[in-house]
Amino acid sequence: MRRMIVPGLLLCAVAGMAAPAHARQLGELNFEKCELPVVGTRPTNPLNAECTTLKVPENWDGEGGREIELAIALVPSRSPKPEPDPVFMLAGGPGQSARESWRQIAGVFQDVLANRNVILLDQRGTGASNRFNCPEPENLDPNAVDVNPDMAASLAQSCLESV
Repeated sequence: MRRMIVPGLLLCAVAGMAAPAHARQLGELNFEKCELPVVGTRPTNPLNAECTTLKVPENWDGEGGREIELAIALVPSRSPKPEPDPVFMLAGGPGQSARESWRQIAGVFQDVLANRNVILLDQRGTGASNRFNCPEPENLDPNAVDVNPDMAASLAQSCLESV
């Protein structure tokens, strides 16, 4: 039941948005103009987006535990009166950020943006949502196609110990 609260909250928060000037407040989500990150390249044009964060429990089964922030970006529709139900985009992953991926796939959403907002949500552990960074060993060849199961287990264990 608790897992349904965040998607429901987000849907309720973004429903019926108009396009205001500098900042938009939706429920408890306050969106402000932002520039989306681009991995590996320099953006040529600033992207018209609005960003915010949403605090959620790190562990939904525990009470009084640590909270983490999920990074959310809203790419506004070209319509002055967009449809009330936005399209949510989650990156396919593992570890991929929706906000960082947007520039590479924005063209696919051009028809959607004609009359709907698009919400980009960095899932927990990705992008600006409490990114999960594991130390990389110095001797690891990123181009190696032959993964040694013992090495993979060792890397996973050292990553687990670092968090």
